[in-house]
Amino acid sequence: MRKGDVVAFDQHNGAIEYDRACAVMVSSTHEQLIQLVGQYLDLQQGAVGGMLVRSLDFDDGVAALRQGAAYVFERNLKAGTGYRFIGACDNECGDLDMILLDASGHVVEQDVATDSFPKIDITPEADGLYRVVLQMFGCSVEPCYAGMRVLESRGNWALDPNYGEFALASGQFADPWGVDVLAGGDIDMARRQSSCAGFITDQPDVRVMFTEGDGSMPLIFSAHSTADTTLIINGADGLWYCDDDGGVLGLNPMLIFDHPLSGQYDIWVGNLEEGRFAPAHLAVSEHSSQ
Repeated sequence: MRKGDVVAFDQHNGAIEYDRACAVMVSSTHEQLIQLVGQYLDLQQGAVGGMLVRSLDFDDGVAALRQGAAYVFERNLKAGTGYRFIGACDNECGDLDMILLDASGHVVEQDVATDSFPKIDITPEADGLYRVVLQMFGCSVEPCYAGMRVLESRGNWALDPNYGEFALASGQFADPWGVDVLAGGDIDMARRQSSCAGFITDQPDVRVMFTEGDGSMPLIFSAHSTADTTLIINGADGLWYCDDDGGVLGLNPMLIFDHPLSGQYDIWVGNLEEGRFAPAHLAVSEHSSQ
């Protein structure tokens, strides 16, 4: 099938018609291939993400496609927010295209270059539903797994943090360093990012501007509370990191960055009880969890 056979213009109204294809999700290596696509999306984000970060509102979309097939992902976008859609596919894929449609089915942007890493940028003028079409045009062993990720300019998490912004340089802060917070909020993080848990506020609790050292020391974030808390961090690489019970003393969370990058770390201490706030202590260390 040639490029354009699955997605074609309607000459009468300028809209686009697409097939909701044929996602083949039966494979003994299904989970491994989804993980592989996620790793390639990480690499793509590192290459073209710039200052954009992985969207808090959307999980990655992944589908298994036969040669010439297409799959459609729907996303509600916010006016005035800069978005970048990136795509990637598995090792048997040689040509993946991406087309962005508005709610009426009209083409907004497209990347139909002959490669495996399409990219589209958009800043919507109005809130609305958009459709991202992934088309498979080069698959040597069917089905080929393809995925898309939504990056965006820092939005709500660029708001002023609840408990302050702090500059910490490797080897130059009192270790452990810490700040008292109230863990919780009314936003269910799990509904925005399925790998995370806990209720949080829109704005981060704490922002740490970190300066890396020689790379030999890890950066360890931990929280301590009598409540069941979680830890959510948007790291300097723009990726999201979450933990529930990985810390010490029972239900406390911890996240370790083995090779921390210099940059901005936005940190939330979540609460597993909706609408409840509990006293908690956030600690940062290069030696151990607190």
